[in-house]
Amino acid sequence: MLVVAHGGVISVYLCHLLGVSFNALWRLRIDNGSLSIARPPRLVCVNDTAHLPPMPRVTA
Repeated sequence: MLVVAHGGVISVYLCHLLGVSFNALWRLRIDNGSLSIARPPRLVCVNDTAHLPPMPRVTA
């Protein structure tokens, strides 16, 4: 099953799987376009961005 969602929804689900308070969701970093894979009750990966191209350097 594939679920596509905003980072806040993913964070809430990860808190549930980890068995931690929803207050901890602000400590979880979920980047845009990242992959978080769960095979309950296990987390396979969280916030994997290896498939994304590197960010361009910004020079001032």
